[in-house]
Amino acid sequence: MKCKYYMVLGHDSVDINSPSCVDISSEISNLDELKMSYVRSDYGGVIRKCGSSVSLVGDARDRIVEYYGRNRLKSVGAFAVYSLNEDWTYSLLFECPFDFSTFKCDTYTAEIGCLDNSVAAVLKANNGTKFELPVSEIKETKRLRFDGVRLLSTARFVFAGSSVDDESYTVRENYDCSGYVYYFPPVSYAETDVQLEGDVTFHDQTEALSGKIDMSSSWLTAEPNRNRDSCFLEANRDVTLDVDFAGIEVEAANKVTGSVADLMVSVYRIPVSGDPVQVASAQIGHMSGFSVGLVPGERLQLCLHRLQFISVTSLGVCSFRFYDLGSVRWKSTGEISYIDVVKPLSVLDALIGKMGMSQYVRGDIRSMSDNVLLVAGESIRNFSEAKLRTSFREFSKFLETVAGLVYVIEPDDAGGDIGDGGSGGDDGGGTDVSEDYEVEDIAVDADEVCRYGKTSSDLPYKEDNNVTMPDGVSLVRVEYCEDWYFAGLGSDGFYYLGLFPTSDKYFIFNLLTYEVNDDNVLFDLVGGKFYITDTPNKRLEDYTLRTLDLARYNHLAAFGGFLSGSVSDSGTFSGTLDRSRIMCGRQDGRFLYHGDDGGYYGIFPDSESYQKDGRLNPRAVFVDMSDESLYDGGMCYVAVSGNRLLMYSGTVPDLPERGSGGGTDVPRSGGGGRYVVRFVPRSSVFSDKPAKRLEITGEPSYSVSAQRIYSDVKVGYEDQEYDLGNNGRDEFNRTMNYSTGLNLKEQTLDFLCPYRADSYGFQELAQKRNEDTSDTESDNNVFLVAADEGEECYKPDRSVSVSGVFTDTVFNASLAPQFLVSANERYLASFAPSLIYASSNVLEGIMIDSRQIYRNFSLENPLFREGDIKVSTNDMSLPEDWSGYVEFEWNGRTCRGFVSGLDIGVGRDEKLEYELIEC
Repeated sequence: MKCKYYMVLGHDSVDINSPSCVDISSEISNLDELKMSYVRSDYGGVIRKCGSSVSLVGDARDRIVEYYGRNRLKSVGAFAVYSLNEDWTYSLLFECPFDFSTFKCDTYTAEIGCLDNSVAAVLKANNGTKFELPVSEIKETKRLRFDGVRLLSTARFVFAGSSVDDESYTVRENYDCSGYVYYFPPVSYAETDVQLEGDVTFHDQTEALSGKIDMSSSWLTAEPNRNRDSCFLEANRDVTLDVDFAGIEVEAANKVTGSVADLMVSVYRIPVSGDPVQVASAQIGHMSGFSVGLVPGERLQLCLHRLQFISVTSLGVCSFRFYDLGSVRWKSTGEISYIDVVKPLSVLDALIGKMGMSQYVRGDIRSMSDNVLLVAGESIRNFSEAKLRTSFREFSKFLETVAGLVYVIEPDDAGGDIGDGGSGGDDGGGTDVSEDYEVEDIAVDADEVCRYGKTSSDLPYKEDNNVTMPDGVSLVRVEYCEDWYFAGLGSDGFYYLGLFPTSDKYFIFNLLTYEVNDDNVLFDLVGGKFYITDTPNKRLEDYTLRTLDLARYNHLAAFGGFLSGSVSDSGTFSGTLDRSRIMCGRQDGRFLYHGDDGGYYGIFPDSESYQKDGRLNPRAVFVDMSDESLYDGGMCYVAVSGNRLLMYSGTVPDLPERGSGGGTDVPRSGGGGRYVVRFVPRSSVFSDKPAKRLEITGEPSYSVSAQRIYSDVKVGYEDQEYDLGNNGRDEFNRTMNYSTGLNLKEQTLDFLCPYRADSYGFQELAQKRNEDTSDTESDNNVFLVAADEGEECYKPDRSVSVSGVFTDTVFNASLAPQFLVSANERYLASFAPSLIYASSNVLEGIMIDSRQIYRNFSLENPLFREGDIKVSTNDMSLPEDWSGYVEFEWNGRTCRGFVSGLDIGVGRDEKLEYELIEC
C-alpha cells in the first residue's frame, strides 16, 4: 500500500498544511511493522483499529529527541498515515497521538508508541465503566405523570372473644341481648397485607346492642340499627372493598331455648351522618362475597341477629362460639407522582461526555420509537440529586435488545469538517459574518419576571386587599419572591399576591389553593437568566440547553465574564483585542469591550462575531472564560430570542474560535475530525448489497463457527422479587427461556436487556418515594417506560392490550419479550430457525396484543449464516461500503460474506487476508 507518513510535535493532531508538520516517509525504520485493522464488533458495525510503535532515524529522530529534551513529560505530538488513491491523491488513513511515556532513544534511533485514540478505542476502553449521570443535567423538561399500578391489599378479621385452651374458637358466655334485635360482637383485625397506607383505618369493633324492641304492644316492633359507634373499618379516601365473609362460622345457644338455628349475620355501612345502612345479610353459612363502596369517613360494622320474619325476635341471654370470620380486599394506586425522565439520546451524549469525547463526538439514534424513556431508580424515589448509573455496554445492550439497534462510528457530516477554517482580516476583525445573521433566532417561550431576592413579606400591600388587583389598576411587572410566591406590582404602587393580569401564567389561585405552575420557563429581566420552576421542591432551577445542533453553530465567541447592572456605551474601540476584556451585560443583552480608559465599547474588532444591530450572533457559542467551575474550557451560552443568552450545560464544543491571529479560524483539539456514534438497525450493517468482488489468491478455508451455535436463548429482562404481598405474580416483563432445537452444542445466547421494564418494580420504588433515610438495591437500577407525550407531561402508554393479569393498570406491554424477539427476528434467525418456548416465571394465560405470551416463534430471513470464511487477495483496495458483502468465485460457485476482520500492513504491498461471516 503506497502511503505517506507525517509527524507533528507540539500538537496532538496532524495538519499537513501546517509548517510544523514534517513528512517522515523516508525516516521510519520499521515500516513493515506498522499495521491497521478493521473488525466487526459484536455483530454490529465495522470499526477501525490502529496503533504501533514508530522507529525514527535521521532528521526525524533528531527533531523528536531535541523536542523531548526541551519539554520532557509535557511533550505532545502526533503521527498520521495518508494512503494513495487511484486518482493519485492522498487521503488520511489513520492518525494517532504519540505516547511519550514509551519514548526511548539511542545514538541512531528514537522509538515511540502511538496511542489508538480513535472513537472505537475510547469506547472499548470505557465500555464496562459504569458512570454516574446527574439526572438534573440530562432530564427532559416534561415529567412522567405516574398514576401507579393498582395493588391489592388484604386484611383478615377475627372475632375477639375469650380463648379456650386447645380449641380453635373463642367464646362469649351468657351475653344478655334481651330487649334488642342486633348484637355487635367484638371484632379485630388479625393480619394485614396493606400495600398503600392511608386507604383505610382498622378498628376494634366494640361489643354493643341496637334495635331496641317495643314491648308495649302485642305486635312487637323494634327500632332500626342506630349504633354508630361499633365498627371494624373506616375509609380515609374513596375505596371499593371486596368483602369475603362467606366462611363465617358462629354457634349461638340461648340460655333457655338452646341452639339458635336461625342465626343471621349482617354488614352495615355507617355513613358520615345518619343511621347505618345494611349492605349485606344472610344466614350463617350462606353469606356470599359482596362489594361495597365507601367515601372518606364512612365505616363498616358487623352484627348478629335472628331471622326477622313475622315479628322481631331477640337473641336473649346467649352464649357464642366464634370460629372464622373472613377478609376484606381492596385495590388502590396511591398518590399521583411526577417523575424525571431521560431520553436515550441524552444518555448517549452524556456517556460520550464522560468518556472525554464531547468536543468532537456526538450521539445519534435512528429508527427507534420516541416513546421509550429511561428513568433512574433514584428519580422514582425523588432523591434531590438523583443519578442515572449505567455503562456504554449496558446502554448498547438495551438498544440492541429492545430496538434491534447497533452502533457505527461515522464522520459527522452535520458537524462539518475541522480544517483551517476561514481566511482574511486583520487584528482578528476581518472574518465575513454577514451570513451568520441570515439564520433565524431560536425562540424560547418564557414568562418574564423580576427577581430582586425579596420575599413576599418585604413587599408593600394594601391593608384591605393584598390578593386581587382592582379594576383601573394596571400591571407594571411580575416579581418572583424567594418564599415561592409571584407578586404583581400595580400602577398604584402596591403588590398583589393573588389575581392580576397574566397571573395564570405563573400560578393557580383560588381561596383554597395557591400552586405555582410546574416546569414553567421564566426569564429574569434583572439577572438576564432563564429559570424553570420545580414546584415539588419549591425552587427555581437553571433552565439550560442540553444538546447542541452542531450544524447550526460555526464558531466560538469567548468573553471575560458578566457585568452587573447597565453601563453606557462609549462607542467604537479600535485597539488590539483582548477577548478576556469582552464583557456581557445580561440586562442589556449585549457585549461590550472594557478599554484601559475604563470605557465600555459596543463596537470593537470582530464584534460582529458577537452581535450586530442589537442582535446577538445566532451562530455563535459564547464561552465565559472566567467561569471554569464546571468545565475547564468555561461555561457556554447561545443566543435565543434575539438578545438573550441561554446556558448550554455541556462541555465547550469543538468549534473554531474566530480572530485568533490573522483573522483565521483556529481549530481546537479533536483528533482530526468530528464523529458521530450512531445507533442504526442491525440490518443496515449487514446490507444485502455487494461491497467488493475479490480476485482471490491461494485456497479459501471454511469452518463452522461454534460460537454461533446455541441450544437455548434467553429473551426479556432479569426476573425480580417483590415485597408486595400477593402482588407482582402477574408481571410479564421477565426472562423467557426458549430452545432452538439445535443439540450440537450446549450454549445459551443471553439476550436480556440490562435495564428493567417491570411495572411492579417501578410501583414498588414509587411507594418509597421521599423516604430519604432508606435505600434499596433497586435505587441504582435503570427503568424503561413506554410513554405517551402530552402537552404538559408524559403518561405511561397502556395502548397495547393485556389480558390475564390482575389489574389493567400495568404498563410497558409494548416492551414485552415477544416484541424484543420481533425487533431482532433476522438476527436471531441467524442462530436458529425457531424459538421453542421452554420456561419462565410468567403466569400462564397472560395474553399481550391478543397473543399468548407462552408461544413459539418461527424465524426467517437470517442476516448471516453459521460459517466463517478466510480468503486472500492481491487487491489492496478496500471495500467502499463496510456494511455490504464481499463476494468471490470458488470452485465454480459464488461465495459471499460480511467482513469480520481485515489486517493491513500499511508499509507493505502484499496480499490482504479477509475474515468473513458467511451470508
